[in-house]
Amino acid sequence: MGGGKVLVTVDWLHTVPQFAQQMRERIEGAGFEVKLSRTKKSLSEAEVTPLVGDIVGYIASNDDLNERVIDKAKQLRVISRQGAGFDRIDLEACTRRGIVVCNAFGAGAPAVAEFTFGSMLAIGRHMVAGQAALKADDWWLRTDIGGTSPVGATLGVVGLGHIGRELVRLVRGFRMRVLYYDVVRASDEQELGAEFRALDELLAESDFVSIHVGLNRATYHMIGEREFTLMKPSAFIVNTSRGGVIDEDALYRAIVNGRIAGAALDVFEKEPIAPDSPLLGLGDRILLTPHMAGLSDAAKQSMLDLATDNLLAVLQGRRPRFVTNPAVYEKSS
Repeated sequence: MGGGKVLVTVDWLHTVPQFAQQMRERIEGAGFEVKLSRTKKSLSEAEVTPLVGDIVGYIASNDDLNERVIDKAKQLRVISRQGAGFDRIDLEACTRRGIVVCNAFGAGAPAVAEFTFGSMLAIGRHMVAGQAALKADDWWLRTDIGGTSPVGATLGVVGLGHIGRELVRLVRGFRMRVLYYDVVRASDEQELGAEFRALDELLAESDFVSIHVGLNRATYHMIGEREFTLMKPSAFIVNTSRGGVIDEDALYRAIVNGRIAGAALDVFEKEPIAPDSPLLGLGDRILLTPHMAGLSDAAKQSMLDLATDNLLAVLQGRRPRFVTNPAVYEKSS
C-alpha cells in the first residue's frame, strides 16, 4: 500500500475483536497498512522504539513517547491517542517535528463517570469490607458495618471537563449537592446544578471528593499533606484521572492517621502499582483498581472510533476534531 504504515498499540484491542476489525478496515480502506502490536500493556521506550521507524501514523496506548522515540520516527505525521491523557507524550518534540497529536477527548467520559460513582458507593458503603468479611467466613460483621451513603451528601468535583460534567449529571438522581473547582469557572454552572468553590473550600465542605484533571506541572501533587488536613475526617477521596495528582505518601498517612475516612484509586503515580506499595496494606479503607474506569465495551468502541477519525483526518490532509498541540498548525502555516 502506497499510503504508508499505521502502528496500533492499543492494549485492550484483543477484548473487542469486532471493533478492531472495523478499525483495520477503515484504515486499510483509506490506503494505509496496519502494523498491529499485540500487547496487553502500555509500551516502554525500549519496547516502542523498534516499532516507529517506518510509520506515518500511530494509534497509541499510554506508551512512553519521549523525545528519543519521536526522533526515531522519521516519517511520522500523527499520533492519535485512544484515550484522553497525553502526559507520556513529548508534545514539544512532536510540535518541532510537525507531528500532530490527537486525543479521544470525551469518548470514555460516561464510562469513567459511572465507575467513579460506583467507587463512591463501594468505598462509602464499605462493600470492600463486606466482601473481605464474607471471604473470611465472618458473616456477622454485617452488624458492625455502617457506611456513608452518597445520596444527599455533598460531592466536590475537582475539574469540570468532559468527565466531571458527566459525573455531575449522573448524580442528579441521587440528590447530591455538587460543588466544583476548576481553573476556569463554568458559564453554565446553574444549568448543571453545581456551585463553584475555591479548592480549599471545596475540600472542607465535601463528603466525597472526586478528581478529574489532567496531569501537568500545575496539577502534580495538587492534593497533598495540607489538602488532606482540610478535609472532613468522615470524607472520602476518589481519583480516576491521573495518579500523580495525589501525593500517595500523604494519602497513606491521611488514612492511617484518620484524617480522612478512605479512598478509591483507579490510577497511580507508577503503573502498575508496585507490589510493596503501602497503599495495598490499608485493607478495607481503600478501594484499588487497575486503571479500568474508562474501559467499558461501549467506551472502547467510542474511543477507537474517535482515535481512527483523528488519525485519518491528519493523514488525509484535514484538521482533526481534537488537537492536543494546536501550535503544530501555527508552525506549518
